[in-house]
Amino acid sequence: MYPVIATRNVPLSRHPRRSTGCSSKWYDVKLLAFANVHESKLTLQIAALLLLNDVTLSSPELQKLVAFENAFDRVFNLMRAEGSLLHGGIVVQDCLSLLANLLQLNAHNQSLFRETGFVSRLAQLLVDTLHEQQMENAVNDDPSTDKNLWGFLALIRLFLVHGNLGTQANQLAFEKHNLLQQVLNLAFGFTTSVAIRAEVGAA
Repeated sequence: MYPVIATRNVPLSRHPRRSTGCSSKWYDVKLLAFANVHESKLTLQIAALLLLNDVTLSSPELQKLVAFENAFDRVFNLMRAEGSLLHGGIVVQDCLSLLANLLQLNAHNQSLFRETGFVSRLAQLLVDTLHEQQMENAVNDDPSTDKNLWGFLALIRLFLVHGNLGTQANQLAFEKHNLLQQVLNLAFGFTTSVAIRAEVGAA
């Protein structure tokens, strides 16, 4: 885990010109992090995801670079392997944070996400969660589940910011894949916690 932790110590508060000049260095950092995301050790996965969250927090250039490294597919696969929204823990929460970093106010990455079929994956993630909730037939009071669902709902909001480039196309994609209907199903599901119902109502 040392290489990942050590790389996180590189200063992130750079002058914009210097940051642009270091893009190749950050590209190596990104690849190092992705290599460790696939490791089986939980601590290493968390460290790698934290690194990717750090380097994509405020740089549109790095957000694009990471997205082009098949980030969306890798993140969805990792979330599924770690228990998805209903049973996932810190790794799923970090995955949702990384998706938010890649998509927030980044019309290019939102378009890539939309055009490569990941709205469908987003919708299926919620469909699977609702199905699992119904199968368990009880209100889920696991705090991690609420954190995951809150992160999921926050992610959806990033696509629907009024006046943003691509918002209309995002709305059409959501309608095509029945995503907003699934959000309503979540709000009215008897196994959904009161906190998440309130969060949907406030959206």
